[in-house]
Amino acid sequence: MNVAATRTRMAHDYYPTPDRLVTELLDHAVDFRQVLNDSKVFEPCAGDGAIARHFPGCITNEPWLDWGNSDREYIPHYSSDATRERVWQAVRPDVPITNPPYESEAMLAILQNAWTYSSKGMAFLIRLGYLEPCQNRAMWLKETSDHLRYWIPINPRPKFRKDVNGTDNVTHAWAVWMKHFSWERQGIDCPFKFITGWK
Repeated sequence: MNVAATRTRMAHDYYPTPDRLVTELLDHAVDFRQVLNDSKVFEPCAGDGAIARHFPGCITNEPWLDWGNSDREYIPHYSSDATRERVWQAVRPDVPITNPPYESEAMLAILQNAWTYSSKGMAFLIRLGYLEPCQNRAMWLKETSDHLRYWIPINPRPKFRKDVNGTDNVTHAWAVWMKHFSWERQGIDCPFKFITGWK
């Protein structure tokens, strides 16, 4: 039996972020927390607003409004596909903070938009394996590695879904990139290296 085939994936990769994971980000990314002062925070994949509610005035976007909860209280400011530039051009955020869809191409497009349109930096809750420099994202990871300020793995693994026992089977981490931070300018060899083409 194919175990993977028996698992049901949540519609549209909807995995609400536990409150404690947001507070842990702010507790461990000290200078990033300072950047948030007087910043326009944007949640491009807001879901039910789990991350956004930690940031008063946060602008939110959620393309999927059909979570099967027609009477939900949370209504986003925008309902656009975050892989496309339109909503980013409209918001022009200082700091995007999100738990994006797991699908690789969608996540890369959202990361690229976030980096292009943010003025100060961004924080993404991503699976540890996303730092594997696969062909589709290796160049982007290399180009932004000098600005990757924090890599904060989470243990124990979070449980995103209420319909399963235990925790998610993949380790997650907060990845924080900051526009005005540079390891090189600090005189420090960047600790994040991405090796490709070694065979």
